[in-house]
Amino acid sequence: MFRIGICDMDSGFVDRLVKILEEIMLEYARWEAVIFEDSGSVIQAIKDGSFNCNLLFMDIYQKNESGPELAAFMHKHNVDTDIIFVTASREHVFECFKQRAFAYILKPMVERDLESEISRYIKEIRLNPKFLNIKNRSEITRIPLDTILYLESKYRKIIVHTFNKEYEYYDKLDNLAEALKNQGFFRCHQSYLVSKEHTTVYDGQMLKVGEYAIPVSRRYKDNVKAALEETEYMPVDEISDKREDEHFYLTSGLFQQYDTRGALVCIRGEYLGRIVRVVPEQEIIVGRDGSSADMIVNLPLVSRKHCIVIYHEKSNTYEVTDCSSNGTFTDGDVRLERDKTYIIKPGAMLMFGDKSVVYKLG
Repeated sequence: MFRIGICDMDSGFVDRLVKILEEIMLEYARWEAVIFEDSGSVIQAIKDGSFNCNLLFMDIYQKNESGPELAAFMHKHNVDTDIIFVTASREHVFECFKQRAFAYILKPMVERDLESEISRYIKEIRLNPKFLNIKNRSEITRIPLDTILYLESKYRKIIVHTFNKEYEYYDKLDNLAEALKNQGFFRCHQSYLVSKEHTTVYDGQMLKVGEYAIPVSRRYKDNVKAALEETEYMPVDEISDKREDEHFYLTSGLFQQYDTRGALVCIRGEYLGRIVRVVPEQEIIVGRDGSSADMIVNLPLVSRKHCIVIYHEKSNTYEVTDCSSNGTFTDGDVRLERDKTYIIKPGAMLMFGDKSVVYKLG
């Protein structure tokens, strides 16, 4: 069941949002709404372990902690929930982006805007890898589940074998077997938990997982047969099956990954609240023509192919090249020279032809 939380003090807005979601979610998944009267109720639910929402809609303004403060609390406590702000405030877009909001929608809410963001969210969550997060003292190591070949128990330690690396930490394989049973992993031996996706051969005695031969004990033969014969299907309403544990936890949301990507955030003008995230080293073409542009800005002074933006994660800088007739402008109303590449730092403003619409680099 996909659970959508709504935290807003306006009961009339909550009722309207639920009715709109009822129509939209019919296309995607079984779902239920969980209503919170204010941010304090969300925090209390997190503290007592009853908070289990996949997605949370909330306003900036709350009776207790503000929306951004609640988002910061959720991140600090590794809450695997994504956030969409729906608010009348036009002043907090970049602040909410910094708190890893998925989207920022202005009130009064337009139904098609909500439908667009829900569609985009479901698409991203379906493509998003799930992670095994290992706690080792004060550090957390995030391992994509689809890179794990098998897990081995040895001398009270768990060894996580991936394509390129091994990770070790103290835990019991029983804990992992329970947490990963619905994530494509199965037990073949007292000491081994293997990935079904990466299993290529089974001869009754051993499994071939990647390049490794893993023994199958008599006790687990029926379990192996059942796992390999089962047709796997993971609908969106089961995608955030998660477990909190002393040594590890699973995540499948987008919330905890946004710090690894750059973004263009519209802080003024017609596209206010729009958050466009960019994958590092991937060329993003900005323009008004959907057939050639990755990021569409449909304004009269924007060229079909207006400029090119590339985010470099290692140096945390943006490479911007103008290709337009009406110019790309940055801080201080500086026009970038056409066909010349500029290195620009996060926090800078960009305007594409029309200076009334301002994007801020995340």
